[in-house]
Amino acid sequence: GDYVIKQRLVQKMNFMADASVDAPPLTEEEIAAFYEANKANYYIEPSATFTHVFFNAKTRGERKAENDAARMTTTLNRQKAPFEDAVKHGDRFIFDTNYVERTFDYVAAQFGEDAATEIFKADGPFNAWRGPVLSPYGAHVIDVAEVTPGRTPSLDEVRDRVVEDATRERKAVLARKTIDGIVASYGVVIDLNGMPAQGGAPAVSAE
Repeated sequence: GDYVIKQRLVQKMNFMADASVDAPPLTEEEIAAFYEANKANYYIEPSATFTHVFFNAKTRGERKAENDAARMTTTLNRQKAPFEDAVKHGDRFIFDTNYVERTFDYVAAQFGEDAATEIFKADGPFNAWRGPVLSPYGAHVIDVAEVTPGRTPSLDEVRDRVVEDATRERKAVLARKTIDGIVASYGVVIDLNGMPAQGGAPAVSAE
């Protein structure tokens, strides 16, 4: 049908355009300009590295889970228990025990936003046990090793990505121009009503 013909024509034009596009190398000025215009795409989200001891509210009950977490907080701090001791205590969590350089959204999806906010507190405390921190699953005693603030990397740090993205965009623009040229040279008629063009030729669309 007409739809299949249109699709095949569009595919053929895209193939011809891709095959014919040879984007010239980007200049340093173009790379820098693309980076400045698209900095938001390269932003590195804040991240946290932490561990936790979990007390299951479903099996222990909410109040007991909180009380047990509070007692464990005191015990771990008194013992100066290291990060790696978390796996020795508490209940098995549905997700993980240790989290390394995880974003706020990742943590919030597993612990809830309130707990994630506590974990991502910029003023810590760090390398100390704190709790109870509550999640939809129960109570936690957490030990945050590090919270890394979000930042925009320098051009040098993401240069390869910037060049790849800028080159892809340039090729897309050139391919679009090539397709427009093909459409113009073949005299393709676009009939908004989807009816055959006058003279019996089928109407097609390159869009």
